[in-house]
Amino acid sequence: PSIYNFGYIGSTETTLMTYNSSGAIRYWDIRSSALKLSTDTESNLQGIAVLQTESKTTMFGYRNDTIYLINRQTGAVLDQRTVTGLRNVSVDEDRGEIDIITQGTAGDFLHEYRVQNERFVPRTNGMNALSNNAVPVIIDRSIKPVKVLRRNASTFLLSESGKLLVNEGGRYKTIIPSHLWRPNSL
Repeated sequence: PSIYNFGYIGSTETTLMTYNSSGAIRYWDIRSSALKLSTDTESNLQGIAVLQTESKTTMFGYRNDTIYLINRQTGAVLDQRTVTGLRNVSVDEDRGEIDIITQGTAGDFLHEYRVQNERFVPRTNGMNALSNNAVPVIIDRSIKPVKVLRRNASTFLLSESGKLLVNEGGRYKTIIPSHLWRPNSL
């Protein structure tokens, strides 16, 4: 296989799927290194994850303020959403859930989606149950989140000051209060 930005080995452990920044998706036979399938999709995607839900044929990625759901066998974009001010994204591949932190002049927000029937479906859509967009959840200004982690139906935030918090019933509870963790970029 050539140089790639993301690799995924399927459950049979016989095929390697690769994605590179040009948008090329390639499937390689692990034993022989022979190219089995090749397709193209969106270029320069970040945060790539292969979802382990439904048929396992969907791949998540984002570029700038747009999130994408892609059929990893054909390269077709199944769904996309613009999430203005995207700062950080976390994908729970096993549950098909995506949490997104955005930053704007009004503060920091959490957008919550799940993947169902090859579409982004809001986990929080407020009073409008027919909306295709998640209603942003306001994050308390004192938290100043820099990273989000979605795992096992829980949302964790890492703050600018080094705190680790977990969402419990719509409120964030500090689980590591000290500066044990501090972002390198600050």
